[in-house]
Amino acid sequence: MTGDELRANILHTFEAIVSTLKHWFGVIASGFSDREHDREYIRTVPGSMDVSEIDQQHVVDLFGESIRVDKERVEQGELLIRKEVITETQMIAVPVTREELVVERRSKDGRTLEVLRGKQAIRIPVSQERVIVSKQTVLNEQVRVSRHRIEEKKIVSVPVKHEQVSIRREGDAPINKEAA
Repeated sequence: MTGDELRANILHTFEAIVSTLKHWFGVIASGFSDREHDREYIRTVPGSMDVSEIDQQHVVDLFGESIRVDKERVEQGELLIRKEVITETQMIAVPVTREELVVERRSKDGRTLEVLRGKQAIRIPVSQERVIVSKQTVLNEQVRVSRHRIEEKKIVSVPVKHEQVSIRREGDAPINKEAA
């Protein structure tokens, strides 16, 4: 006998005892009623029979199984979320300018242009642009991770037993169909 069956039998026994005590307290309070009324309240403890003084009456307790459904949370798996740094090389075309010094000389025949104009050397600054690369951190995107509970119904098939009374007649024994 399993623990659930034992609990069910004990509960049934207590219910029978409480019902019988309520009946007898009622009988005592009302000053003992007729015996026919008493027979309606006869209850038995599972596995036993009760015989009244008026009739022989056998009470058979019929038991059945009922379904009790519980749920438990089991870990299905886990997700590992981490950030990875990926380095890639980007090629950027940057237009830059530079200066070149152009010195022109001309022949002596009058088309000559004096370059130095009375000085031994002329200093002409020449410049160029240099590319300076700097980096800054910017927000590209946000990744939001959340859990949602989704309720769904699972159909569970469970065989359930119960007891029924089966009466087999042997010979010409009369059967009261209303009582059966």
